[in-house]
Amino acid sequence: MKLLKGNKSGLTLIESLAVIGLAALVIAGALILFGNAQDSRRVTTETSNIANVLKRMEEVFAEDDLEGADVTNPDDFITAGVFNDSMKIVGTQIFHSWNNEVQITVTGPASYDLTYLQIPADEPCIDLVRSTRKVGFDEISINGTVEDITDLSVSEIITRCSEASVGANYVDVIWSMTN
Repeated sequence: MKLLKGNKSGLTLIESLAVIGLAALVIAGALILFGNAQDSRRVTTETSNIANVLKRMEEVFAEDDLEGADVTNPDDFITAGVFNDSMKIVGTQIFHSWNNEVQITVTGPASYDLTYLQIPADEPCIDLVRSTRKVGFDEISINGTVEDITDLSVSEIITRCSEASVGANYVDVIWSMTN
């Protein structure tokens, strides 16, 4: 019997592993880029939401002096249209783009705190704080450290946003209107 010798086609084991490795690198790169694009979109959305809350709260305070009023129910702010339609509202809870709670606390006749709980540390926090520095708030607290928002340098923002709690990759940010 005569053995047929023909051209062998296909990939060797090493070539197959190289192709699979390159495909994995391309997929990993695409996932990283997608995550960064998603965080950028969230920062842009939340910057707009924060500016809107400031504007709407100024309107609320222009109409009523809220000192001594019982405004602990977030439903009052929801009814007043303080929050954008893009914000997720479930009952009386408001959520930001990273799916954690947003709170408003009235602290005086025309002052309040806007709290964003559990913002991802590092780049999302840095970008969000940098983009909201000129919105109009007086103070900002990042993980409990209160600063005059207009004097906050980029290096201070980076430091504060990198100081996540031990074992967590999140920081709490509070914007304050103190006038």
